[in-house]
Amino acid sequence: MAWNDTTLSTLETIARWEKEVNRLAGTTEHWGLLGISGDTPYTLTVPTSTASVVYTNSAGTEIASTAITAGVWTIPVASIVSLVFKATGGAVLGTSALNEGRGASVAVVYPDNTTGTLTLSNGSAWSRIGINRTWDEKLTLARITLDSDIATELFKRFPDYQTDTEVLDLITNPDTFLLACDLKALELIYFDLGNGGISFNQNHAEKSRNYANRYQRELSSAMSRMRLSSDGTGTGNRYWQEGMIVG
Repeated sequence: MAWNDTTLSTLETIARWEKEVNRLAGTTEHWGLLGISGDTPYTLTVPTSTASVVYTNSAGTEIASTAITAGVWTIPVASIVSLVFKATGGAVLGTSALNEGRGASVAVVYPDNTTGTLTLSNGSAWSRIGINRTWDEKLTLARITLDSDIATELFKRFPDYQTDTEVLDLITNPDTFLLACDLKALELIYFDLGNGGISFNQNHAEKSRNYANRYQRELSSAMSRMRLSSDGTGTGNRYWQEGMIVG
């Protein structure tokens, strides 16, 4: 079976490790900001030196806005579920998961983990926003990362191959990388949550680091279990990272 035809991580396989991950995703509602059009749009004060506000809309798309005048951001006509405030050059000045849903202020977390509030021009900017978020994109990104890590190692032994697909198709037991792919997906999910995601929790950043370390160990073990064949068929031979293939 070709490498790209093999299904590794799914929402079900990652749930075997962390039951909460699928509860933290899916179709749900979240407090957010909903801009309006007209002569008096809603605005928000922003941290000093903010050059752009990157907001995530209800579809999960990140959009950069530079509608900032004298430290005040004009909230666009969009359903907004999180904010990142960036300086010129891209440095993050603060983030907001928009969890309050009331009043004329917005909570912000600064890079040093201190917190503060930003002022809304009108508390009516708050709205319950329907979102449809799953971890499918994280599963895809985990697979891409795993592909790259394996191909990088294989190219050291097989430099004549031209593409990642060609060298990955040498693998005859691709399912041996299932656990590694699960661990990478969980690392990415908790990294997202630990950096101002919708269901922010202080433990998420620590979980991300834990799964990152476990991924590296499992990847090394899977590489030693991997078997290769010149045409990607049959049982193949074991691969040794020292640069030898043995039967």
